[in-house]
Amino acid sequence: MKKIITTPLLSVLVLTVLCLCACGRLDSNTCSADAEEISASTPSGYTQEEFNTVMSLKPDGYEEMTVSAFNSYIDKALFMSENSEYIFEYYEKLVPLLSESSPENEFILTTMNLSLTELSASINNEKENFVYDTFENEVINTADPYDLDGNINYLSYLLIPCHIYYSIDNADTLTVDMRDKAFIEYRNLLQQEIDSVPIANYASENLQNQLNNVFDKITQGINSKYAGIKFSFEIIDVVYKS
Repeated sequence: MKKIITTPLLSVLVLTVLCLCACGRLDSNTCSADAEEISASTPSGYTQEEFNTVMSLKPDGYEEMTVSAFNSYIDKALFMSENSEYIFEYYEKLVPLLSESSPENEFILTTMNLSLTELSASINNEKENFVYDTFENEVINTADPYDLDGNINYLSYLLIPCHIYYSIDNADTLTVDMRDKAFIEYRNLLQQEIDSVPIANYASENLQNQLNNVFDKITQGINSKYAGIKFSFEIIDVVYKS
């Protein structure tokens, strides 16, 4: 997919920095170095005002909008918003804190994330969209959940950092709903495979090859099921404790 979007300069700069932060290419301290200290945070780590500010971008019926129309709306809404200088700061803060199990958070965690990724790819004339993800299977030591430094004490874990690539055949016809459903189902199927790996196999030298084979079959299935969007993946590493 190669699509040209006319984007205001400020939006270009902020979107690029945001996506670099979200993909882990910039240190979070660098991304928020000039941000003001936010007070009155909830126990969840963010304020209701911060959440509402980002959610104010959510239009009625956005699910049935085409990806192209929705991305244009988001681009303009971000640039025109009186809160534009805060929205990206709030968005970056919210993403790692929001629960994936809550449907109301899906707009931020999936819809916004994918659209900002696509806008950044368009700005940089990239043909594929790129999402960095880590699939995890962790078991916490409930008898002694924290070590002396306050870090979580895991009995075991399996971490699979992964690049997910996807391309959209025609953003003028594919709906946001279909794009999001395809991405969520794809990610969930990959996560299910990580959840099913026995702890005894974590140290296997063949684990990455085995995961590659299974992920490839999942990818073929998703690409056959959903028209107009195609996925691929790259497993970066296998990190474990068993």
